[in-house]
Amino acid sequence: MSNSVSKLPILGNINLPIRLFNYRHKKDSEKFFQSGFAFFRVADDQADVTGANDEDLGTLGGCMGGHYQISKHGEEESINVIIDVEDLWNLVTEMLETKNVRIKLEGVKEIYDEYWKEHQIDKKERLDQKKKLEEIRQMQKEAEEEAKKAELEKEEAEFEKMLAEERASRIKEGTVDSDEKVGNYQILNNKGWDLTKELPSESHEYEDDFKFDPYRGAGVQIMDEHGEIFQAQIDDSKVTLDISTWRGTSFGAIHYYAVLNISHPSFENIKETGTFRSVWSIPFFNNYRIEMTHVLEQWEIDKYPENYKGWRPGSNVRGFYTQEQAIRAGKEFFEKHFDPDEWELQIDACERTDNSLDFE
Repeated sequence: MSNSVSKLPILGNINLPIRLFNYRHKKDSEKFFQSGFAFFRVADDQADVTGANDEDLGTLGGCMGGHYQISKHGEEESINVIIDVEDLWNLVTEMLETKNVRIKLEGVKEIYDEYWKEHQIDKKERLDQKKKLEEIRQMQKEAEEEAKKAELEKEEAEFEKMLAEERASRIKEGTVDSDEKVGNYQILNNKGWDLTKELPSESHEYEDDFKFDPYRGAGVQIMDEHGEIFQAQIDDSKVTLDISTWRGTSFGAIHYYAVLNISHPSFENIKETGTFRSVWSIPFFNNYRIEMTHVLEQWEIDKYPENYKGWRPGSNVRGFYTQEQAIRAGKEFFEKHFDPDEWELQIDACERTDNSLDFE
């Protein structure tokens, strides 16, 4: 293959459509033309064209929009033309009767290689700069988190100090034991109640003179493991007598059960109104459900041996033979241990069934 372009064979003549972009005659000002549209030259794809004696003949380079620009500089005139690259490609491929054609422009590779090297350097600098910015942002974020953490620790320390002062004041008043902890909670104010004592769960376990206080537990203050303080408040003083029934294994044995459900205090967060929590680990607030019982007699054992196998007369057992008996037992317990002026009794009875079985 010849090293000289002039020695290459002529494949054919190309009539190439071009668009005149700019024409200027230096001596004749009337010979002037400038297109009403503009193309933006891509500098990195631009090459200077010099003559045999290194004279400046013009420039050759790419333009935005898939066009190619040729600029010729003469002593008297200069001309700029735009060639559509697609037109050039179509004409060359048509001339060679094949689309497997590649066009190589002299000097473009050297310019590209130089540009790519600079581009890689710029890219590395941009990545380094981006990395540094990310590091700065991360440092700022960590600093903000540390500041926020320090502020929270300060608030917690102040809160703990306030609690300590409050506890010291109550210890002085004698309303709280400094070492008192019941269940999962630190007791700030027990209001004089023994919070370790749980209510009995069956009626016969109550002493005759025992009375339920309608304000039982009101005002008790506790602190949980997170330092949150809750105070007991009374919502109402209501007792509900729930009656349920169960058919035993012996033929015809129908048992009714009576349970008194007592309203109990609710614990509300002193700093967040409407936020409550249960405190079942404190025995004093654990049981508010009392099963009614009666004393077992010999005739019951004789009549229902399967139900009372192993039981002895005089034992306290749950269950009654009629709904009326169950209700009567609940009412008697209420009248004995609750002040009707302070408490309200409601009865939730089951549907009425056969009450023919009764104490003999």
